[in-house]
Amino acid sequence: MARENVDSLGESTQRLARWQPTATVFELDVAALAPSPLDGVAPGGTTTEHERVQHAAALERRAWLRDLGDVDRSEAEVAELVQSDPGRVSRDLIAGGSATFTAEDFDRWCSERVSAEWMELSNLVQRTDETLEILSPDAETPLYSTQAQRTLEASVGDRATRLANERDPLFDRAALGAAIVAEEASLGITFSAEQRGVFDLLEYRFAFVQGDAGTGKSTLMAVQRRYCELTGREIAGFATSQLAAENLGQKAGIRSVNTARAQALEDARGEQMVQPESRAILDETSMLSMESADAMLARIESQGAGAIFIGDLAQLPNISAGDTGRVLSAAARDASRYREVTQVFRQTGPEVAWMRDAVPIGGRAIREADANGFRAYLEELTTPPPAAPTGFGACIRLRGRFAAALPRRRV
Repeated sequence: MARENVDSLGESTQRLARWQPTATVFELDVAALAPSPLDGVAPGGTTTEHERVQHAAALERRAWLRDLGDVDRSEAEVAELVQSDPGRVSRDLIAGGSATFTAEDFDRWCSERVSAEWMELSNLVQRTDETLEILSPDAETPLYSTQAQRTLEASVGDRATRLANERDPLFDRAALGAAIVAEEASLGITFSAEQRGVFDLLEYRFAFVQGDAGTGKSTLMAVQRRYCELTGREIAGFATSQLAAENLGQKAGIRSVNTARAQALEDARGEQMVQPESRAILDETSMLSMESADAMLARIESQGAGAIFIGDLAQLPNISAGDTGRVLSAAARDASRYREVTQVFRQTGPEVAWMRDAVPIGGRAIREADANGFRAYLEELTTPPPAAPTGFGACIRLRGRFAAALPRRRV
């Protein structure tokens, strides 16, 4: 590990370097890695001053490489490090994306780095790491986390809960109604009761919107943009990826950036990520790290702003430790600031109409860990259309079914 600190968004820099299992260590050919112009020259042979200088440098590099490839010394250093700092193992597990871990995880970490006495090292860690917190009372297979991770998750939940229970003091019901009417006229549609329930969340400083892929979550945020225009408030969009930020900007007309770029602008130019008394939208919430969520909520809270977090909990979680989407959505549910949009709009046309039903089924099965529901989803995906030909023709027909569902992009 290169260093252990966090940036201004709370993101850990522990991933700059990673331990490698000793099984990946191989013998180094130091002569090949640090060649010398005098290799193969007989002792006492004629050499130049430049060749002798290069030879001396090569010998120094070879000595360094031999030291680097000393497995015994490496294992001894790992053992010494863990003995002096038992919390080093749990921090590494957290940095690897695990918010909870078991004795087996400690055993695996130690055995991958120390070939002998790894079990004693693992037991030492579990006995002496004062940062550990036992989550289950099972003495045989206890479940661990760290106090720091638990404190972080509690902070995210507490901030979200406070904001969810606070009304936006600048909320304007008349302006919201006008924004809805104007956006309906612009899009040529009439929002459903389900969609209007999302707009009501603007009355509060924190809310969570869950929606399957293709339900128009980003498009609905255009109403919030128009609402802010009518009330003279700043609005900004954020997402974990630049593609999602661009999609939010395109569909909702909101200036959007990914959280990494927003942080860079704040650090380099002093541009505040969240303006005072503004509104913010955070897309792809399930992929937001717990540290980033805590930092964003802190900014929203201190700036007197409000935000709607949107996402699909059936999609990929964040790669860091902790389930950010679960913590945020739970806080929103408890305060009745949680809404779901279920009607799929993205898949249009008879060839892909089947996906409108299939996508919500799959999403719900993933969120609820419903094996039977997910099996039904897979069967829907792999069942050819009625009256389809058999054999090779069926394969071509099924391939066309999936190809028709893919978004078209102009090259």
